[in-house]
Amino acid sequence: DYLTKPIDPDELYAVLVKWVRPRRVAAADTASNVLTLPMALPGFDMARAMANLGNDAGFYRDLLARCQQDYVDLPQRLRQAAQGDPADFMRMVHSIKGVAGSVGAFDLAAVAGEVEMQLRQQGRCDVPVLESLSQAVQVVRQSLQALLLAVEPADAAGTPQAPVSAG
Repeated sequence: DYLTKPIDPDELYAVLVKWVRPRRVAAADTASNVLTLPMALPGFDMARAMANLGNDAGFYRDLLARCQQDYVDLPQRLRQAAQGDPADFMRMVHSIKGVAGSVGAFDLAAVAGEVEMQLRQQGRCDVPVLESLSQAVQVVRQSLQALLLAVEPADAAGTPQAPVSAG
């Protein structure tokens, strides 16, 4: 069986059902799925992303945390890459497009796709499109920062914080 990007969750589940035997899940295995996330966040379609990830809030939060870590210095890396080898810049933008699509930052994914298309067709990218990419990255970075601060499982003293309610 072969699945193509973007992965259709229904297709993926059909293939998995065909090849994977179910196992019993212990209560401890589902603890991370209790975490709730808001369904509205600037730059994200969280409901769609959650659906694509099988509504696994713990896994989604982990993806968002990794994305936030990777995006800390992204604006600087993008500026450097844009001034360097176009092939390297295109690989970076393609990676951003994929990651953004996976975490539900579909506006960022679309702008990254536009940059990638221009690089392929013209060997360069227009300044307004690069500015749109920079703005979309900034929105995602700010949202990730705010979200991850709000859903940290414990503060510095180790006291659990209230979960963020869906909404």
